[in-house]
Amino acid sequence: MMHEHHRRALNRLAEVMRQDLVIVALITSGSIAQGRAKESSDIDVFIVLTDKAFQQRKQADQLSYFNREVCDYDGGYIDGKMVNVRFLELAAERGSEPTRATFIGSAVVFSRLPNIVKLIATIPVYPELNRERNMRDFYGQIYLYGFYFASEASKKNNTYLMYHAAN
Repeated sequence: MMHEHHRRALNRLAEVMRQDLVIVALITSGSIAQGRAKESSDIDVFIVLTDKAFQQRKQADQLSYFNREVCDYDGGYIDGKMVNVRFLELAAERGSEPTRATFIGSAVVFSRLPNIVKLIATIPVYPELNRERNMRDFYGQIYLYGFYFASEASKKNNTYLMYHAAN
């Protein structure tokens, strides 16, 4: 369930975004998308740009977005990440578990793209065909970090490697 003030802020943001033709879609994420938002929660979004605009912003290191102006509730703000369609396609094809989890419950607020709703819906779906390989890789990582790195760090009294293994 989305609080009404969050919905108003998203609608205002969509009005602003529609004015800029390099913005091709606006997608919710985070606690708002997942139905866990408190009244004071911020609003997390993905802003999908054309490839050219994405590359320009990437070069300028401007891939984040922050806006307090469209929120009418105390302390409210919108926090966003700029992405392109290729990012979304790759997330659906081979996204990590944290990436997939980011899109759970996500909804398209507005879009100029005809198939984006379907694309967004596929991102959080676990790729069952890859389960065996993913589990093998996961256990390999546990062994590598939990046993080998930790053992080597302990033998060599290497604090950096120990912290790396623990993380």
